[in-house]
Amino acid sequence: DGVRLSNWGAPLIDIGEYTYPYDKAMRYVSSLGNLREILVIGQYSPHFGLQFYLEKYDFQPKIHEFYFGTNRFDTYTERQKLVQVFDLLPNSPDVILYHSVNNIDLDTYEVYGEKFMITKRIRNSVNSIYIFININQN
Repeated sequence: DGVRLSNWGAPLIDIGEYTYPYDKAMRYVSSLGNLREILVIGQYSPHFGLQFYLEKYDFQPKIHEFYFGTNRFDTYTERQKLVQVFDLLPNSPDVILYHSVNNIDLDTYEVYGEKFMITKRIRNSVNSIYIFININQN
């Protein structure tokens, strides 16, 4: 069915890329049209899972990653880091994929960093990926 097989890791401790719903997220993002750049944020270690799904959906935007440090963090710290990243953005990607390692709830009606709104939250029992779209792009 085109789903990547699990290879290692324990989903409840978040050390395998398959703990995130990448397949559903990339299917949705690839359907949005001609996107040039995607910024991936929120993770604290590389999961290397996106490339498989980019190839699966024949989707090749430029991918940038911004890690939230190297250690897992609590909900309070995650919220702080998310607010800070919008202040640090050097450019404006078309889409941001945000890994919520604590499955936090975000306001889907809020405009983040004056340019981004959540268009979709894809979650499983452990983690979420929020998809933010740049509302200032043509």
